[in-house]
Amino acid sequence: MARFIYILTILLLTPLVVFSETDKTDKPSECVVIYGDSRTHHDKHRQVVEAFMQFKPKAVIHTGDLVHHGENEEEWKIFNQITEPVREKSGLLPARGNHDSDIDLYVNNFELPNNELWYSVDRNDIHFIFLDSNLDLSDSSEQYQWLVSDFRQNKAKFTSVILHHPLFTTGHHPEDEKGVRSALLPLFKEYGVDITFAGHNHQYERSFYDGIYHIVTGGGGAPLYEKERESPYSQISFSKLHFCTLEVIEGKLVFKAWDVNSEIIDSVIVNE
Repeated sequence: MARFIYILTILLLTPLVVFSETDKTDKPSECVVIYGDSRTHHDKHRQVVEAFMQFKPKAVIHTGDLVHHGENEEEWKIFNQITEPVREKSGLLPARGNHDSDIDLYVNNFELPNNELWYSVDRNDIHFIFLDSNLDLSDSSEQYQWLVSDFRQNKAKFTSVILHHPLFTTGHHPEDEKGVRSALLPLFKEYGVDITFAGHNHQYERSFYDGIYHIVTGGGGAPLYEKERESPYSQISFSKLHFCTLEVIEGKLVFKAWDVNSEIIDSVIVNE
């Protein structure tokens, strides 16, 4: 009986997902694209880029592990060649992954705000905060103090946080691998974060915890992972190449995940 009550409580607390057959032809017109873990198979990475650039995104966000060996300049050259149309037409905004290990090579490939490792930008009425989950995020760290300051100055209606290591996941790598949930989740709740995006696990997954969606988008070209365990917070998971879009439609924050054939694999109104 206790297990039944627990499952029923989870179901009642989970918001209604908006997903219909008509969504499959509903292309976004003013979207931000989010994807990650492009590091290994360059042909597949190129396929993902070609798919999402058809939407003419206003910005493209990468959740990290842009390359496989961050100290290898040749891999950065290949990455830059594949993403050249992204940079020219939309702009590319990354979070640093664990494979992007050479900080100098990483920052030299971009021109980003703040210290280029953690920073924030506003795009399409959404405030995006980028964190470096490879570095200290404890409540005494410089990065954490910057995050609090950024939250306090944020005036946008919607807020999204981008970091490489997922706070919730059922994939190959453990959830909260860096042990930052206890420090970050209360802040996210206090300052009204709507949705977070991470990579690291090479799959798609949507989780929901304490009023916030947590997306793993790691299907940008690295070898795909399968789901390996259960979680009461996980709502849907796929092992396929994909990318995500986020846009504001009639005052609502609308999230969708797409495969490389431009077919929707998931869709939800994040915040009304």
